[in-house]
Amino acid sequence: MIKYSSHTNESDNLLPDLMPLLDVIFIVLVFLLLTANSPLQTLKVQVPKVNQEYILQPADGRNSISLSLSPQFPHWKLNEQTFDSWQELEPILLQEVSKNPNKPLIISGDRKATLQRFFKLIAFLQTHHIQHSKIVLESEHHE
Repeated sequence: MIKYSSHTNESDNLLPDLMPLLDVIFIVLVFLLLTANSPLQTLKVQVPKVNQEYILQPADGRNSISLSLSPQFPHWKLNEQTFDSWQELEPILLQEVSKNPNKPLIISGDRKATLQRFFKLIAFLQTHHIQHSKIVLESEHHE
């Protein structure tokens, strides 16, 4: 049988129980860690100033380097050659642009392709100072 001593010290009764306070502090700490925003990576883009008449032009695919982005595997296509990853494409693209500096780089992409791949390409173009490039756009049909 458990014996209970009726002899208790008065000072033991005056100490507060800190366990509930520690539980609340721990819950608040976990909540703050889970809801803290992680820093976002940004890419500085310099948009050139262009006259309104030159915004949309017909694409000339004959005398250019064509690069396509796809949401399906393989994600990259340079001219007629497909690439499974950016690491495979990057040196070949740099070599192709270096060999043909007068040919514009025509970039086209499926609207379901991720923006991350597109921005990786834009960062590559900025890093290597490739300015002779065009982006293929569909003209909008307003009903």
